[in-house]
Amino acid sequence: MISVTEQGLEEALRFKVKASLSLEYLSAKAISSFDDKTAQFFSSLISGMANSNGGTIFVGVKSLRKSPKNLEPLSNSDAVSWLRMVCKTMIFPEIPDCFVEQIPVDANGKFIIGIQIPNSQMAPHMCVDKRFYRRSDTKISLMEEYEIRDLYNRKSRSKLLIQGYYIGEFQENDKTKSFHFLAQIAN
Repeated sequence: MISVTEQGLEEALRFKVKASLSLEYLSAKAISSFDDKTAQFFSSLISGMANSNGGTIFVGVKSLRKSPKNLEPLSNSDAVSWLRMVCKTMIFPEIPDCFVEQIPVDANGKFIIGIQIPNSQMAPHMCVDKRFYRRSDTKISLMEEYEIRDLYNRKSRSKLLIQGYYIGEFQENDKTKSFHFLAQIAN
């Protein structure tokens, strides 16, 4: 996943990384107003990515045929706060570890907005319009009932983490080799 940092943005532009299931470029026009229609658009896009495989959105990057074409930097810092508010209040349940960052692009204070969306273990996430969306290729579409049910089952899958281990007392005789292994596993 491309990071929402200056380096991540530079690499996406330099290598002309195309928009995909997990990457989206939006022009500055996408966030020209902070109205209900714009909130609905962003909450469906962000929740759709979280319901799929997570991803990165760069706002202020114009694209042509899925490839980044040029920057359209923003100057209204309220846009970042507004997008954070959309993430916290217009997507249910809230997406843990969803980050909205301001990425500076010039000395005049202009910036691109980077949104990092995880593949959420809390999915499915519902948009403000009380619908569930998913990302498919570069499009957002409504989820089918079975897809929503599958995402609820995602929560029941364990995410195991090995926090530490110890291997000791290696012993060898004619026919066997034995050792002790102790691991601490957390869910």
